[in-house]
Amino acid sequence: MIVGDNNIPFSTHGDSGSLIVLDNEELNPIGLLWGGWQEKLRSGYAQENWTYGISLSRVLDALDIDLISSLQE
Repeated sequence: MIVGDNNIPFSTHGDSGSLIVLDNEELNPIGLLWGGWQEKLRSGYAQENWTYGISLSRVLDALDIDLISSLQE
């Protein structure tokens, strides 16, 4: 589960299936977004937008897919 930061939701309606990437220079892909909801789950916090994601490696393994990358310079 992923929660946004500074009252900014991590995802919104229609984002399911989006690629989740690391916030680094390479933007490494790490997962797929597959759902979310708004609810107050943590005491001391207002209602929050929560997002479900799944590890990209689990998806690729389940589908028996290998990613091949080639860097061109």
